[in-house]
Amino acid sequence: MCHSLITLIVADDHQIFLDGLSVLFDKLPWTELQGSANNGSDTLSLIKTFQPDVALVDLSMPGTSIDELILFIEDNQMDTKVIALTMLNDAYRANQLLQLGLNGYVVKDNAFEDLLEAIQEVNSGGQFISPFLIETVSELQNHSTDIKLTNREREILKCIINGDLNKQIAHQLGITERTVCFHLANCFVKLGVSNRTQAVTFAIKNQII
Repeated sequence: MCHSLITLIVADDHQIFLDGLSVLFDKLPWTELQGSANNGSDTLSLIKTFQPDVALVDLSMPGTSIDELILFIEDNQMDTKVIALTMLNDAYRANQLLQLGLNGYVVKDNAFEDLLEAIQEVNSGGQFISPFLIETVSELQNHSTDIKLTNREREILKCIINGDLNKQIAHQLGITERTVCFHLANCFVKLGVSNRTQAVTFAIKNQII
């Protein structure tokens, strides 16, 4: 359960979906919705103005792309976490964005079910991938018990087992937070999990570390 207020902006070019999110967050005592937009350019303006904890951004909006939003946040050293919202269960696109620094990828089929967990997960320094997507990724990569992690991925997995957040891991290993996100995303795909808690549980249960 969240004890501190999480500030949000939401961006989607489907007004009905945007209204649904607004109603949802208005009812939650631990979220504060600071603004909404229906195109990428207005989304960028909201991020500049409010620097929210979390930005929920649809992948298919016109204007500034989500890739550009992620890079803007990175280049300006903002703490805003970005969660992509999409109708597409696209493993390639998800991996591409996660490597760029995306914090969460939620498929809209299960958006209202997954979003609250995703927001809390990314706000605490983790990543979230929609379980529906993970299932597909696992099938595409013929996931098996023979999991081959790189040395760096094992180092990072050990750190999250110890409870370290991305910023702490980056400092300990002498790498950037974006690089930590890249390796974590690869770990999640290889392990067939969608967040840090599941990764820790799986790694311990299967004696990977």
